[in-house]
Amino acid sequence: MDGGSVAWWRQKRTKASIDFERPYGSQPLTSSLAAVRGTDPTGLAVPALRLAALLDPDGHPHALWTQAPLLAYLAAHRTSPAGKDTARGNSQVTADQVHATLRLLHRRALLMCDPSAEPRGVRVHASTARAVRETISDTDLPRLTVAAADALLEAWPEADQHQAQLAAVLRANTFALADHTEGHLWFPEVHLVLYRAGQSLRNGELADAAVGYWQEMASRIERLHGSGHPDTLSARNNLAVSYRQEGRTDRAVRLLERVLAAREGQLGPDHPDTLTTRANLAVSYWQEGRVDEAIDLEERVLAAREGQLGSDHPDTLTTRANLAVSYWQEGRVDEAIDLEERVLAAREEQLGSDHPDTLTTRAHLALSYRRKGRADEAVRLLERVLAAREEQLGPDHPDTLTTRANLAVSYWQEGRVDEAIDLEERVLAAREEQLGSDHPDTLTTRAHLALSYDDVGRVEEAIETTERVLAARERILGVDHLDTIATRADLAGMYWQEAHFFNATALLIQVVAARERLLGADHPDTLTARGDLDELLAIPD
Repeated sequence: MDGGSVAWWRQKRTKASIDFERPYGSQPLTSSLAAVRGTDPTGLAVPALRLAALLDPDGHPHALWTQAPLLAYLAAHRTSPAGKDTARGNSQVTADQVHATLRLLHRRALLMCDPSAEPRGVRVHASTARAVRETISDTDLPRLTVAAADALLEAWPEADQHQAQLAAVLRANTFALADHTEGHLWFPEVHLVLYRAGQSLRNGELADAAVGYWQEMASRIERLHGSGHPDTLSARNNLAVSYRQEGRTDRAVRLLERVLAAREGQLGPDHPDTLTTRANLAVSYWQEGRVDEAIDLEERVLAAREGQLGSDHPDTLTTRANLAVSYWQEGRVDEAIDLEERVLAAREEQLGSDHPDTLTTRAHLALSYRRKGRADEAVRLLERVLAAREEQLGPDHPDTLTTRANLAVSYWQEGRVDEAIDLEERVLAAREEQLGSDHPDTLTTRAHLALSYDDVGRVEEAIETTERVLAARERILGVDHLDTIATRADLAGMYWQEAHFFNATALLIQVVAARERLLGADHPDTLTARGDLDELLAIPD
């Protein structure tokens, strides 16, 4: 069994373990456990302490002890005062009994039970925990591992963004459990809590940590189960999504294409896992500017999911929402609005008006309204989304920043340019600090700020900023990425405004050729660029 440590990719802790009680060696611990058994009529203290010893010494939530897997394990593994297992499954264990047991262990200085310290309200000193783990038999360790992992999985919030601190604590406890249990989370099969922890890193926008985590997951599962095992493919799928989130879209595409081919061969084209990979590949194609390929994949996934799951299943709604974004990118805005309005209505009914998925759909619909010239409606929707995200996530969370940036563009479209500049400068400062100066999201914000500068007559700043964005996008995304082409068109307009006609013409010729090749001759963006070029060429020398 592959039991090595998985701690190398763990986030650095901001505080050390707290010395809240006396650490035990094996001999003092033996006498303390005997004393506890003598005062524990329920027989729950020893198995509860063994469970706690497998978790993070910095603490875990009290709520973990209300989860059914832990209660079931304790009911089946009570100990007698002599320390031997009693008959298993004799009676159910209640949460009140467990909390009474934790208080008993607290009084005996074997752990700290402090509800005011949530979500780290139950803690075991690292030395004590190590001594307790030495008392766990080889036969009982796998059962303890699964019980703790199942409880962590059940305790995880549906949306990490709403409870970021709890999610971080659950990740830390998952990592500690993996370190302390000799590979039992990995074999004979990979436990779902390991997948949930990796998804939580992505949900928390911890892209670098997520990439490291999934690289280790994929490598280790492949060693244990082989390169074609379903768990290996799942880990690679998640690694690819993390690459995409980190901005390494080319690596995401290559990996997803390999996973899709393997899953189609093993499972068939319409298996749920195959559909998931195809949907993820579509998003990566879209991010690379390969919108036609993205739409083809998304339409196939949507048809399959509607047939298998129904039109309002969450996975179907996600696919429909992604297809709407691709339609929007291709200029099919009316079709995008139709899909987004359907998704928004379903998500409001199923999830509520302020659920993260509902907010995302509302934000996308606002962008479509804006593109159709319905700026007032776009502003109202985005202001509503921004208020909810600031309250739920804080002012500098990536999703909040995205909403603030989109609201700035809508203000700009309404002529409220000073308000737009204020928002864009705030977003740019936050993104440069969080993501770096060349991250795609930072470049998008800088490009929008340049347009706002241009509108208020700060043309030199606008040109300098746009030239910087163009150079970065050509280097990072490639000369034919749609975002690069859009920046080239923006810069051409600024050169034109400053009467740099030669430079403007050269850029517009490139823009028209690229858009005709990538979008087609009749795409609205192609027609706009061609019209601008014709007008520029008509200017007398």
